[in-house]
Amino acid sequence: MLKVPSHSNQSIQKAGYLYNCVWINELSLQPKKCLMFENLNQPYIFNNNFKHSLKTIMLVSMAYMLIVLYFQPFGINFLNSAQDAYFVLGTGIITAITFFTNTQILPGIFPKTFDNKKWTIKKEIILNICMFAFLSFSFGLLAYIFHIALVDYALPVFLTGALAMLPIFLFNLSNYNNSLKLKMVHVYDTGKSWLSEEAKHVHHPVKFVSENGKDTYKYDIESLILLRSSGNYVEVYSVEGNTYKKTLIRQTLSNIETVLSAHTEFVRAHRCCIVNIKQFRKISGSSGIYTVQLKGIDFDVPVSRNKVSEFRKLGLKQTIGQA
Repeated sequence: MLKVPSHSNQSIQKAGYLYNCVWINELSLQPKKCLMFENLNQPYIFNNNFKHSLKTIMLVSMAYMLIVLYFQPFGINFLNSAQDAYFVLGTGIITAITFFTNTQILPGIFPKTFDNKKWTIKKEIILNICMFAFLSFSFGLLAYIFHIALVDYALPVFLTGALAMLPIFLFNLSNYNNSLKLKMVHVYDTGKSWLSEEAKHVHHPVKFVSENGKDTYKYDIESLILLRSSGNYVEVYSVEGNTYKKTLIRQTLSNIETVLSAHTEFVRAHRCCIVNIKQFRKISGSSGIYTVQLKGIDFDVPVSRNKVSEFRKLGLKQTIGQA
């Protein structure tokens, strides 16, 4: 039987250890790489709104020209040379044309490629690289045509590239600020709609106490349909789920009206009844006798003459809403 020397065993163990380390490191790096590529496919806002794009392009182009004229980089001095001024003006015009082409003309020609719903960070990066390459080439060509001093430098390509980076940076900064505004508006509108939906589901309890104070009746305010006077009692018509109920409470309608005074949806339709206008269906009648129909109530409820116009407006609103 062969015996493996101890130093050979140690070498094998070290090799196995190193292999495991490399394998583990590769596994640990793989999710990070995948995550990086997944981030590139995240949605990104591509704003091709004509009014906004035109405004942004004009502001960016003017800001670029003012910055170059003020700081005079790479020997550009429009005070000493009219050609330098023409160069700055030309680069500003090329910048405006480039941005307008990429935000308005190309999306019109290739709508599927520039679809807002399918626009991603990767597409935005590619678009910016293409615009940067075109601006760098155009600025270099203009510098050569107008014999600008920057072409005399050792690395004119990098200098024109540095100039081309300025409008790209300003344009992306403006778009980023606009995207933040759009997100804030979206968050605000979402929160507002969510609060309104939550408010619909919030229960507002109301409590009626009998005249002698012995009995207490609690209702959800949205469940009340009709409250009608009946001698010494008040008939309370309400709904719970799909079940309609009638309850007799020994109380006056005036006291009930006082309890409901904080809720504008309850209207004194007649001296003998209070209705919930949210349960209103339609108004009918003529010759001074009018009635309304309410949801879940199988009889007509009388309406005073001074309330007819109010209920007619309510019926008109419902008709328009249904249309």
